[in-house]
Amino acid sequence: MYDLNKTERAEVEGMRDDLVGRFAYVAGLIAARIHAYPAWRLDFFDEHNVRIDLAAQVLAIAASAALLRDQRELLGEPPAGHLAKDDDVVGVYVEKARVLDSRADGLLRRVQAFAEYREVVDGVQKREDKRAWFDRVGAIDELEHAVDDVVNSSETDHLRGVAGNSAVLATLYLETLEPLTASLTVSESQKS
Repeated sequence: MYDLNKTERAEVEGMRDDLVGRFAYVAGLIAARIHAYPAWRLDFFDEHNVRIDLAAQVLAIAASAALLRDQRELLGEPPAGHLAKDDDVVGVYVEKARVLDSRADGLLRRVQAFAEYREVVDGVQKREDKRAWFDRVGAIDELEHAVDDVVNSSETDHLRGVAGNSAVLATLYLETLEPLTASLTVSESQKS
């Protein structure tokens, strides 16, 4: 994405504070969020011809918002004084204001559609995250672990059996050897 310089950042902040400029500001935020998704780099969007030009969308919305702002400034406040009493002037003002309001509504719908597109990209990202997770954990072979579990269980039983036999033999051996050692020690000392 594009990094803004100091002047551009100030302009963007000014858009955020301007009622009409918010259209461009929000469009920029949406584009930045879409661009931040790793899934945005997938070939999916190109293969299915559903990738949009984020910069072109933001520029078009910003240009439309700027023109709308300029036109509203041109229209100005409702007629005052003797002009407020002139039906022709009031009628033209009301019609022009209605046209500008309609254009603002259309611009709002475009920004909303752009936000809906971001939700679609978010959904693609979630599906991609899920697919990647399944790919990663798919490397865990349940059969291999089941076989290993049976081998470990069998080896555990074998080790416990050997340990039990060793304990019994050690007890018997040591109990038999101790009196024999004692009697040999006594006999050896009597010979001396």
